[in-house]
Amino acid sequence: RHPAIWAIREVVVALRASTRLKFFVDLHAHATKRGCFCYANALPRYEEQIENMLFARLVAVNCPHFDFNACVFSEKAMETRDKNGQSKE
Repeated sequence: RHPAIWAIREVVVALRASTRLKFFVDLHAHATKRGCFCYANALPRYEEQIENMLFARLVAVNCPHFDFNACVFSEKAMETRDKNGQSKE
């Protein structure tokens, strides 16, 4: 386990517990795709999902390298595992 990753995880967990965390953004890029994008959550409440998608849209409007159309907002993507059995999130 990487100490830096675990330290960041602890900060995120603490912020979430204090309700001070609104978003955690995990940006991705692939050699076969242009620009960067995100695997985002599929949130149960409609209002939260709108905020989730709106944030990504605003990033796309303000950054020419961010591809909103390549973003994934699905439950299936949240549950998908890589070849090692790790979550893609």
